[in-house]
Amino acid sequence: MSEGERHMQGGHVIRGYRFTLNPDPDTELPTATRLAGPEPAPDAPLEPLIAAAAPAPGDSLAFARLPENGGAVVCHTPRAGLVHALHLPGGAAGLPRMWPIDLWRSPTWGADWADGGTAVGPEPGTEFTEEGLADFARARADRLVPFLTDVRRLFGDPAGRQIVVAEAEQATVAWWIALACRFLDGCGDTAHARALTFTTGTHHPRRAPQQILGIGPDADFDRGDPDLLRHRYRVHDGVGGEGSPPEHAPEAVRAVRDWLGRFTGERPPPLPPAPPAPPLDLRARLTRAAAELRQPPRERRDAALYRSLLGLLPDGQPFDADLLTLLYELVWHKADPGPPGALELARTFPPAVLVATRVHLRLTNLLTSSGVINRDRCALARELLAHHETFGLDSVKRTAAELLVRGQDVTAGGPAGAAAAHFLRTELNRQDSLLRPELLAWARHQLRSYELSAGLPPPPERPPHYFPPSNRF
Repeated sequence: MSEGERHMQGGHVIRGYRFTLNPDPDTELPTATRLAGPEPAPDAPLEPLIAAAAPAPGDSLAFARLPENGGAVVCHTPRAGLVHALHLPGGAAGLPRMWPIDLWRSPTWGADWADGGTAVGPEPGTEFTEEGLADFARARADRLVPFLTDVRRLFGDPAGRQIVVAEAEQATVAWWIALACRFLDGCGDTAHARALTFTTGTHHPRRAPQQILGIGPDADFDRGDPDLLRHRYRVHDGVGGEGSPPEHAPEAVRAVRDWLGRFTGERPPPLPPAPPAPPLDLRARLTRAAAELRQPPRERRDAALYRSLLGLLPDGQPFDADLLTLLYELVWHKADPGPPGALELARTFPPAVLVATRVHLRLTNLLTSSGVINRDRCALARELLAHHETFGLDSVKRTAAELLVRGQDVTAGGPAGAAAAHFLRTELNRQDSLLRPELLAWARHQLRSYELSAGLPPPPERPPHYFPPSNRF
């Protein structure tokens, strides 16, 4: 890769890479493969993040952080199946005099760079001017306060939910994101303006890791689902949908309105009044609903019943220990949830609440219990592993979680698949493993599938006299 394709900032080298993006034949989810070139390989596998975070093809841009080392990527998808990405080893702080959103329609993504020829380092686009952002804000005055209030909560509230912006064009989403960064910077929060993660468009918002998710009308997302609108995401719908009810936190609303008045020179219209309190006691409503939903023809159980009850919660309902206790009693009573229900619990309630109610013990037990190993169980392992210290995973459960996660990651191929395969080989070759045989057999199957796809020979057979050691005496 030429010197023009690199930019040094603060001791870090920013490099450009190209990836192919194709659906996995089994899961139909996108998988990324880096196109080999003369440039050095990144110091961390980028493929899993690219597969999850890359924007939809077209007039697109995405920014996402790597979970391991503080690095980040900025991506552009010029056409279906091809992703251009800048690897920022030092995160967004390594971008010179710009925010990640400033790379929208940047000359950095020019044709020469895409063809592997000489290209410039990161250069901002020229779309977002102060006057243009002010005009954009004035034209959408009725939607501004709810949107920016949610942006403020992304960093100020641990329970801040991902924001979904539904628009017909990715370009419109890009303007919303630019306005969000301008708002954060204008409120003295420059670090968060630079750190805000986003994608201007995604077909799979449930899988995307960013804080702001742009979607189009054809995205795999039910914009009328009350559970998604009220409890999982903050949805701002510009293509005819209802969207999430606006938040009414007085201090946050006042801060947003004050900034908008300074920025546009006009005070935005007031929000509609807050919805009235629910007429019935919450416990009574949910208990009656659970009893009805269990009956024919619905007959909902486990995760399906849990999701239905979530959709009945009033706006602003705190996800605290009392609510978790009530929902668990109504859905599972004294039984353990299956992997789908456990995954819903892990994604809905904060880890501290799960620990306070001891529900986390039921979730973590699924890491080492018997049963079918499927996508839900692997996703649960990933959620639990992300907070392993809070959940207090012992060495066996943590190893089981890592095995489930790496067994799924090995299907990604590329450096990420190779790293996962190395971990699986190391664990499978241990003679003192305490993991269940069926879990080890599943990991061995995943590893062998990877080896076959990579054209690797089968492992050598153990000699007939081999007996694994036992520690049961």
